[in-house]
Amino acid sequence: WILFSNAPTQYTVTTRYLKTKSTFDKCMRMLCFDRLHSATKKESPLLLAFLEFSFRTTFATLFISQLLIFMTLIVCFAGIIAISGMLYPACIQGGDYENTAFADAFSLSWTTFSTVGYGSTYPSMGPEYSTEGSNSGQCAFIYALTSTEAFVGVLYAGFCGAVIFGKVLRHQSRAQVKFSDVVTIRYGTGVIGTDEDGELAEEVEDAEGNDSICSVGTFTPSVSIHNLRHPFPVLEFRVVNENCGKQDGEIIDANLNVLASFEDRASTFSSLRGKTIDPSKFVPKTMFRQVKIELKAHPFFQRVWYAKHILNGSSPLLTPDARRKIRKNRGFWPVELNNATAVRKSIHFNQLLVNFSGVSNMSTASVYAQKKYSDIDIVVGYQFVRCMYRDDSGAIKVDCDLVNDVIEQAGGGGEPF
Repeated sequence: WILFSNAPTQYTVTTRYLKTKSTFDKCMRMLCFDRLHSATKKESPLLLAFLEFSFRTTFATLFISQLLIFMTLIVCFAGIIAISGMLYPACIQGGDYENTAFADAFSLSWTTFSTVGYGSTYPSMGPEYSTEGSNSGQCAFIYALTSTEAFVGVLYAGFCGAVIFGKVLRHQSRAQVKFSDVVTIRYGTGVIGTDEDGELAEEVEDAEGNDSICSVGTFTPSVSIHNLRHPFPVLEFRVVNENCGKQDGEIIDANLNVLASFEDRASTFSSLRGKTIDPSKFVPKTMFRQVKIELKAHPFFQRVWYAKHILNGSSPLLTPDARRKIRKNRGFWPVELNNATAVRKSIHFNQLLVNFSGVSNMSTASVYAQKKYSDIDIVVGYQFVRCMYRDDSGAIKVDCDLVNDVIEQAGGGGEPF
């Protein structure tokens, strides 16, 4: 620990609840339903751990785990019933506790826990007391035990059903889309050799979701690059609908939201319970900036979606030095940055966080998906290959195996892998 004499005073500020004299609140507090302090109380760690396990594991593993808990509870109640039956044999009918005590107790336990109805073994009824010579007060414990087991069984069945239902909803809410693992950056000739809008003319989806395949623009050698204003580099990734070609596989009102995260390494003094430590040992503060992409909303996403961000003077992904050079160059991309190495050094961010959302046309449920990109996922001087084709019948198909395939941009200049 390193002490600093000029460290500021650090305070711990928490919420304080005012005490109330309401009769209703006092009654609720007696019943363990404190509505004032319930938000500050932590749930059972074991229950939360099981819920997290249930949503992360497979359906088969979840079924086996629920079955094991089901059998464990039945065996525990069966052990208590078997001991009670040995002490008061007349309270349980249909059982031979001299030879098959635990087997009969297990039979009574699982029928009670599952509430399917009693079989050959059941608790004694009122008319049976006189024939067995038993006092009804002796069987009160058996009645209370079986009633408690039936209540626990109903709760457990509802809990298992809720977990499975939530897991099914979680699966349905996952958008069946595939993000490219790579992010490409085209610059210079790779951007000049495009269509009129500055976008690479590969696969284009119109507003109605009808894909058209256009030829890739090529760089014209007769035009000197030094006589042109260098265009801004274009960062690009793509999303493929894995349900393309299936009936009602479209995603309605799809949206892409992209955020860039940065680390704020400004040095500030911090302390832990009065002990001042070196600020370099703390995790840097994370800041987020919105990244503007072209066509961030799609009303009828059917096949392939290209997300493009122009690295201009207002882009949050550029370093301050790169933005300064753009301003000195009258708002255009500087010639000294028009190579793969310079473009790579001009980009700075921690992660790109991509959120995809929409409504499935198949299940009419809201769906979402996420993807994270880091700087190691970027390739400079490359463009995506076409992943759509027409089959023998003329229908447009998407080859999902090509979603990560890239080629060097028009005119060359790709960085070596």
